[in-house]
Amino acid sequence: MNGTLYHVVYKGEIVSGFDREAVCQNLTRVFSISAEKAKKILEGSRVILKQNLDETAARRFGTRLQKMGLKVALQLTGAAASASLPGALRTREKPGAEKPIPPIEIKAQKVTTAADVSKTSVRTSGRSLEFEFRGNGTEYFRIWIVNILLSVLTLGIYSAWAKVRKNQYFYGNTRLDEAAFEYLADPKKILKGRMIAGGIILTVNLISQMHSTLAMLLTPIFFFGFPWVINRTLAFRAYNSAYRNIRFGFKATYGQAFKTFVLWPMAVLPTLGFLIPHVFQLQKRFMVENSQYGKTHFTFHATSREYFRIFLIAGLLMLAGAGLIGMTIAFHMPKPIVILFLPLYLFMFAYLSVSSTNLFYSSTRIGSHRFQGMLKTKDYLMLVLTNTLATALTLGLFIPWAQVRTIRYKIQHLILKSSGDLDTFMADNQKEVGTFGEELGGFMDFDFGL
Repeated sequence: MNGTLYHVVYKGEIVSGFDREAVCQNLTRVFSISAEKAKKILEGSRVILKQNLDETAARRFGTRLQKMGLKVALQLTGAAASASLPGALRTREKPGAEKPIPPIEIKAQKVTTAADVSKTSVRTSGRSLEFEFRGNGTEYFRIWIVNILLSVLTLGIYSAWAKVRKNQYFYGNTRLDEAAFEYLADPKKILKGRMIAGGIILTVNLISQMHSTLAMLLTPIFFFGFPWVINRTLAFRAYNSAYRNIRFGFKATYGQAFKTFVLWPMAVLPTLGFLIPHVFQLQKRFMVENSQYGKTHFTFHATSREYFRIFLIAGLLMLAGAGLIGMTIAFHMPKPIVILFLPLYLFMFAYLSVSSTNLFYSSTRIGSHRFQGMLKTKDYLMLVLTNTLATALTLGLFIPWAQVRTIRYKIQHLILKSSGDLDTFMADNQKEVGTFGEELGGFMDFDFGL
């Protein structure tokens, strides 16, 4: 392959045996596009459907299109030469063009039956697909510093574009099975939602300072509005995330969110914190099992007992540290020795983060595929310590590198245990989600990322 890139080109013909209307429906269903756009593609004599793919990714995408009934060819980027998929047209070479690459041996399928899917699953079952992150701190620093400067110069207006640029960078550099994730949010709509949410927060703050009684009357609105904000935040983030042209989704009722994020947390205080692991498990289950990829829902299998075990070990580490500090005070030991107990607390927090993250991912399924988290406490602790030290020494300029290092470590220690072809997922027709709830959640500093 040697870095050679290809365009996947539709040449105006469909595979023999396919009905044109059926191919149009396949396009609208799989790629979540309108019927009008699908018809325009089919009416074109030459349409580039995907650009700048390496050979492996181009072959895979071409196979997928042929199964849907489209005749396509792989064309070398910047050249007229193309490698035809079976049944596809071969373009003529122009003077000076590169020689056509060898034909790609892919069996065209007129009809994809249940038996075909079963055979594909057998061939691809048992694969461990590693997530990959290709970003680097230097690249992201340029985005980060420009985002800050333009946001300041525009009095915050550019912050919506800054948010999209940041997310598009991290999504686009995250890959699974040679395909990148996508962030699809519109910055103009984010700005509109942010202005409305900011206006409401500002108004409430002014009322709180001027009329304390009226402010107290507004408290129930925020209390009962909290579950709505959670649902809208998760729905917005899912709707604007995609993989292989299929969007994610999130659908939960207000009652589910109210019970999970309001009623159950209220029971934590009377039990002196004993229910924290159970509430934690319920909230993770809520976020996972109401999420979907296309038409396929995620499932979550971690139990409260597993979270109790993690929190118990973390609690014992905390008690051990508190006991050592108590002994230091009781026996009048030198105060500087207290610093020796700091690593114990840092290890406790690293253990809690790593163990809960590994359990979260290893308990998540999508169809017959399952995830596996493989983070290690020692490695993560060193990552946090070096990031913190470098950020302090550079007066914050190391922040982009710290973010990239942390995300790369987490992503590259996540595996998808595939039991079949990832191309079998079907897109779902989802309604666009407004930005107001997401931006209100941002102002209130909510973080519900999966």
